[in-house]
Amino acid sequence: MPQNIMVFLHSEDYRQHGTWASSLAERLAVLERHLTRSQSLLRQMSGDLSTAVPFKGIYLAPEYYFTAEHDKNLRWPMEEDDRVQLEPQLLGLSAKFSDILIVPGTMFYAKPLIRSQNSFQFGFDPATGTRTLPKAANDRRLKARRKLRLHMKEVYSLRTAQDPAFYTSWEKKGYMAGKDAVPSLKAIDNSLKSNRNFPWILRNAAYVLLGPRRLAKYDKQTDWGEALGNSPDNLAFLPGVQKQCPEVGGFRFGVEVCADHANGMLVRRHVNPLHFHFVVSDYVGTNIGNMAMSADGYFAHASTNYQETTLCLRASNGTIVEIKKDDKYRKLSEGCPGKMLDGYIVPLPPPLVPALPPNPGQLLHNHK
Repeated sequence: MPQNIMVFLHSEDYRQHGTWASSLAERLAVLERHLTRSQSLLRQMSGDLSTAVPFKGIYLAPEYYFTAEHDKNLRWPMEEDDRVQLEPQLLGLSAKFSDILIVPGTMFYAKPLIRSQNSFQFGFDPATGTRTLPKAANDRRLKARRKLRLHMKEVYSLRTAQDPAFYTSWEKKGYMAGKDAVPSLKAIDNSLKSNRNFPWILRNAAYVLLGPRRLAKYDKQTDWGEALGNSPDNLAFLPGVQKQCPEVGGFRFGVEVCADHANGMLVRRHVNPLHFHFVVSDYVGTNIGNMAMSADGYFAHASTNYQETTLCLRASNGTIVEIKKDDKYRKLSEGCPGKMLDGYIVPLPPPLVPALPPNPGQLLHNHK
């Protein structure tokens, strides 16, 4: 029985192609075309693909694929009503292409501190992978502060002396991320604590989808100018908090968003075994030392910079082998400069023993 799957990597230079000036409907249409092309290739190669796992393919898009439509093609967070409309459409696409595990880039969004009529009416249920649970109080202030403290306890506490100085002092000091000022974690907490402030809550989240379900949601943990230099009194970025990496059909997945990879947020957790390490970025360099996959596992990076979009294998002896340009694996490479779709056929790594059934309750992140 064949033990192969396919991995599809979408790279798109948003600044070159005006992606952020396009509507969400236009971006969804591009995503659907890519998934249609990917599914077509899966069917062509069906005789070489495994039938023993719940997915035959994996698809990754770059960070910030879903943002607000901006007439000057600038990265800007979508508002809550856009996210409310977008999420079921993504789940619909995932259900349509049910044999592809999809990470559709990230969803960059801001939501008001006080829940509005446009907010989600139900909370996410890990047992079903859909929104069926009753929502909590309308004031999100207390929950936001709890999440920030949880980040401090479960994520920021893992910092090491090898981390960059800006990160090790982030609790009390802000820093510059390029041209954008990043406030300290303490400043964010103080803003949320004051009842005189009503900042919008900013998140940058990568969904992991399979069939009609959301298996996980990973929120970016390292702030690299997410709030675009705004004061936390106006726009407060909440860094993510991970739990477990999702396991599907005996294979475990880990996700990082851009600066998280530069900071080694996944590798410091020592998840073992980890079969697939995903990175979506705009953009970060691939760092071999921060690759977290186990022997025979894969590192897949979808970036807005095609030179950083890559697929690597960790060989049984621990050696990292880049297979991005190896025609033994690469079966698709099409598009134009700044907008490419590449597809690879790869052998599955050894699964967990015993292989567990798909469990959408095993999540990367506390869900809302």
